Amino acid sequence: MLYGLSTFLPILWHHRGGSLVAGASLVTTFVGTGVIGTLGSGAMMDRLGKQVVLWGSSIATLIFVSLVPFVSGIWLWPLVAILGIAVFGTFPITLLIGQDIFSENPAMGSGVALGLANGLGALLLPLWGLLADKVGVNHAMWTAAGLTVLSFLFISGLRVPHSGHTSSEH
Repeated sequence: MLYGLSTFLPILWHHRGGSLVAGASLVTTFVGTGVIGTLGSGAMMDRLGKQVVLWGSSIATLIFVSLVPFVSGIWLWPLVAILGIAVFGTFPITLLIGQDIFSENPAMGSGVALGLANGLGALLLPLWGLLADKVGVNHAMWTAAGLTVLSFLFISGLRVPHSGHTSSEH
């Protein structure tokens, strides 16, 4: 999601008649507000648990990414800001899940979680680009919503401990 939105938001803006430079500021907004998502989800996870925050962040991502094809003009920036918070909100949870899976080596768990996420994102981006070439960037944004729905299957299958701490901290 991160790679796709960072790539296609400026292109979407350009296809709607805006400059690529202005479109690039959408990426800055997306990544900049992602800091709020990362910090906020970490704090919420300590209170509500990983599963609740992961579901909440994923559902918010689905809702806001589904709105991108319908929103234009200056209203795209607030939408992208909220989307950045939602998308980046899954990062701390993903890292902790990786640490829980590799409880004897939590650093490796974090590395696997980040490496797998970045690797899959990098591998899927060219396919998403081909799709965007065939159906248009606006329609290709629906792929992001579809991938988010697909992620719900993975979230449903997770056995996530309810504490916000890794087993090495106990």
